[in-house]
Amino acid sequence: MRVSSLTRRTIEWRHAWPVRFAHHPLCARHRHETWRVGALHVCRGCVSLMAGLALGTMLALTVGGPWTATIAALLAPLVLGVSWPTWYPHVPRPLRDVARFALGLVIALGSHAIFSAPFRLWPLLLLGAALWWLYRRQRARVHAHRCDGCPELGRGICSGYALHASAMRAIAADLEARMETTKKIGAFRTGPISCPSRSCDSE
Repeated sequence: MRVSSLTRRTIEWRHAWPVRFAHHPLCARHRHETWRVGALHVCRGCVSLMAGLALGTMLALTVGGPWTATIAALLAPLVLGVSWPTWYPHVPRPLRDVARFALGLVIALGSHAIFSAPFRLWPLLLLGAALWWLYRRQRARVHAHRCDGCPELGRGICSGYALHASAMRAIAADLEARMETTKKIGAFRTGPISCPSRSCDSE
């Protein structure tokens, strides 16, 4: 018996919410990459990015004007320089938080500027898409080696992903139990096939 998509997602969120937004290993080596709020682990970079997006959106909607394009154009090269994956891991953590916050501002203010003058600034969308493609490729290469030299490498599930693995095991167990329950309910509802009393008597 299959479990509905909504049920599956509910089970996944029930067990994986503490690490859903971590985006990094939770070991001592990468401890500066996340913040912890109770049982919840959140990515520092994403929190800073969302804060910049929120502030930039609020500014653009309330006092937006031609200045949004100017600020975005001034910040973009600085943010790109600090955030490029090749050297981003070597930048001090507080400066990386500032860079992610500034990136949120650039996205919000730049989007406002482009939508305010789409016929003049639309090439910036193509430039942004190209930079994002290059950024993702380079980031994937860097992330492929972020655990190099770790003493836990090659020894099974490391401490950085122990909580992730525990959540996955809990999800699998919950899904298996839910499918077994659904199967039993389906069998109970179907029940044995009965026939009319007269036809059975005649046989």
